[in-house]
Amino acid sequence: LLEFQRYFFAWMKFHFADKSGRVQSIQTAKLDTITRTIIARYEEELLQVRSELSFAQEQITHGNTLRHQLEERMRHTLLQGMTAMNIETMALFNDTATTPE
Repeated sequence: LLEFQRYFFAWMKFHFADKSGRVQSIQTAKLDTITRTIIARYEEELLQVRSELSFAQEQITHGNTLRHQLEERMRHTLLQGMTAMNIETMALFNDTATTPE
């Protein structure tokens, strides 16, 4: 009977150790699958964010270029207006200086 118990306990130890190893390998496989899924999702989101960032940087560059062009046009227009006013003012002064009172 004692010998039978030893065999029985040895078999149980082997059986549970084997089952534990299989369970652990199954869990490791599941963990690997989940990890790969998370990494793939992260990489997709990272690519999307990089694409959005690139687009936003292009928009900023384009906006800065337009702003600079508008500033130059406004400066040019303002200078033209000031020049025209100066010419008219000088013409008025010349007319006033040459007109006898």
